[in-house]
Amino acid sequence: MAQMLFVEDRDDEARSYLESAMQYAEAGQAYSQYSYIYSLLAQIYLESHDYINAGIFYGKAVKYIKYTDPGAASQVYLNYGDFLADTGDTVRAAEMYRKGLDLSETSGNMEYRQQLLGHMADLAYGAGDWEATAKYSRMHRVYSESISSRRKAEFNDMILSKQNAENERNMLSKKLERQKAEQRFLKLLFISIVIVVLAALLFILYRRERKMYRELVKKHQEYIARLDMKDMKSKSDTSEGDNAERELFNRIEDLMRKNRIYRSKTLTLETLAEKLGTNRTYCSRAINTFAGMSFNRYLDTFRIEEATRIISDSGKDILFKQLASDVGYNSVTVFSKAFQRETGCTPSIYRKEVQGYKYRLQSDNS
Repeated sequence: MAQMLFVEDRDDEARSYLESAMQYAEAGQAYSQYSYIYSLLAQIYLESHDYINAGIFYGKAVKYIKYTDPGAASQVYLNYGDFLADTGDTVRAAEMYRKGLDLSETSGNMEYRQQLLGHMADLAYGAGDWEATAKYSRMHRVYSESISSRRKAEFNDMILSKQNAENERNMLSKKLERQKAEQRFLKLLFISIVIVVLAALLFILYRRERKMYRELVKKHQEYIARLDMKDMKSKSDTSEGDNAERELFNRIEDLMRKNRIYRSKTLTLETLAEKLGTNRTYCSRAINTFAGMSFNRYLDTFRIEEATRIISDSGKDILFKQLASDVGYNSVTVFSKAFQRETGCTPSIYRKEVQGYKYRLQSDNS
């Protein structure tokens, strides 16, 4: 019930059910449920950006992980590792992923092995450890291919079983000559489907290998496209909202683009309204109407847009803590989360990829 409520974004109700579940688990000494309950509580707090409580409950989930089943334990290690990686603690994140992989090896449970290997490869890549990146990427690929091979074998067994059944039916129905043509047609159709499925699987494997190298550059291009679309929307006609709202939004845009007031760490919807001599309701409605987003998301787009351009121009010369402060963030962690939400990758990975992208462009032009 708590999980269903959490999916429906009814966090307070979900938390209440989990507290009740914890009471019953403690009363019955059901230690096997502790990790699952604590992990879900951590996800709820994480959803509301309460990173302190999220970290506390993830720690409790790991404490009782030995009592739960391997599949649930692997999920806890994976989720806790993701949380630590997102909050910048890559060392402990790698520790959680490794524990999940060790558990997968010892228990024979493979539910989350593919994700754990992929995340270990991502961490190694972010740290610039190319040897470890190659190691875990290779393990990830081998495991993915083994899954594909098992599925192919199962599929072939299914085909063989079907063909045997068809042969038995054919032996029993030899006298029915009219079915021969239909059976030949079905066999040809089935073989064609098998060929198409095998071709699709080979194509997916090829795409996965290529995707790893193109993903970040693609996200960067998509982000630039989103910025262009946002600019187009802001310059659209007055069919949405009235003239007063349009004028107010234009004044907000001027403050953002010309005066760069988004750099202020104390900028809020209230202080923006004061600068414009109006109230927060009008400002919020104008931004929602013409920018199509909330004030906080609107503010992030300007800050992250400038951050990406500074990174592109400055390369390795800019410190992220200083960059976060320069564009208006009080915390490098908050900056990193906003950056990843807007661009699809962390600032450090973005910097590496944009440098590589520029190098490839220069090589192509030369």
